[in-house]
Amino acid sequence: CYNCIADIYCNMDVYDKALSFYNKSLDIFQKAVPTNHVQIALLYFSISDVYYKLRDKARTLSYLQQSLNLRMQVLPPMHPDIEET
Repeated sequence: CYNCIADIYCNMDVYDKALSFYNKSLDIFQKAVPTNHVQIALLYFSISDVYYKLRDKARTLSYLQQSLNLRMQVLPPMHPDIEET
């Protein structure tokens, strides 16, 4: 549910709270699933979106790169999610 709450805060432009809830969700997933789980890649992508909206290019790029790296490990090469990232 943390992820859903983060999405709502992001849609409300309350980015500090969105980041807080995305990070809580990320912490849980990192402890509960393998390190190369696609859900972690999705969370990295969501966090990158918040940093993009905050105009923090360095962090946006960092989280996008982490998302892409993970997706490339677990998804087939021509998967649409790899192109999206």
